[in-house]
Amino acid sequence: MDNFDVYKWKQNSKQSSKNNSEFDVYEWNKNRYLNEGFNDREVKGRLSDIKYDFLTSYFNGETFHTPNSDDSSRQINGEGDWVDWKQDTLDRYGNVDLRLDNTAVWYDQIKVLDNKFQSDKEGYTKGKAAFLDKERKMGRTSGLDEVKNTIKFIKENNPEFTTEEIAAELKEIKELGSQLNEKLCKKGEAYRKRRMAAGEKSSAYLSGRAVKVCKGQMSGKKKKK
Repeated sequence: MDNFDVYKWKQNSKQSSKNNSEFDVYEWNKNRYLNEGFNDREVKGRLSDIKYDFLTSYFNGETFHTPNSDDSSRQINGEGDWVDWKQDTLDRYGNVDLRLDNTAVWYDQIKVLDNKFQSDKEGYTKGKAAFLDKERKMGRTSGLDEVKNTIKFIKENNPEFTTEEIAAELKEIKELGSQLNEKLCKKGEAYRKRRMAAGEKSSAYLSGRAVKVCKGQMSGKKKKK
């Protein structure tokens, strides 16, 4: 993979412009990366150096996702969203390095290369797992796994959804499953059986997802990364 380091390019381009007024190799490289197959390359750069217009060119669109240290992600819908996330990250973790990869799955396209950020994220993930394990041991799972599986299902089928849209979809799926009073179609029933064979318990969430599969609104097949 051909890596492009934004920070090093910026630093070297300043020096090059001083030493060579006729031909600037770094300016030439910038044009090569930005205009000739740029979207096929992994990019690494300092957070302060990465601008919104740079990202929209790289991701070929105005919408993408940034990671949070609580193991969630934020959907960026415009420059204001990017500025907010960027400033919050700068305030909490400093001028960290980012690695961009537009060939990765949506939630892995931007990674924060900072030990404290990753430590906070891992700590939150472990804490969440410990809480769920405790609830299971106490017999208080009460739909936690079903909700988790359904949120994953929604994200796989609708990676562009905001948190609010995911919550609305989750509610609709549960209602569809609760109101189900007829036989599922073949695809929906096959999906339901596959999930139960994998260890998932019967629930309104599972039935609602199967209804979505029947309606063709979502795929019952696992997405390939």
